[in-house]
Amino acid sequence: QVQTGLESVRGQLQSCAAGMHGRTTVNVTISGAGRVTYATIEGAFAGTPQGSCMARALRGAQFPQFASPQLRVRYPFAL
Repeated sequence: QVQTGLESVRGQLQSCAAGMHGRTTVNVTISGAGRVTYATIEGAFAGTPQGSCMARALRGAQFPQFASPQLRVRYPFAL
């Protein structure tokens, strides 16, 4: 379910990349309500306007609710 939720924003991440290519790792914290409460970008897009756009896109990802208060995930993307 985590992979499905993160992959659902792949198109937005590619739009943010604006034709650039590279590998990036995203760090997200997902609340038990299924919403992303924190997102950062590592790798090729870290510290760039494209990376900021990607972090905003990731905060829009949604996941099924779960019992734990939160879940932290690191997930690689190749764009």
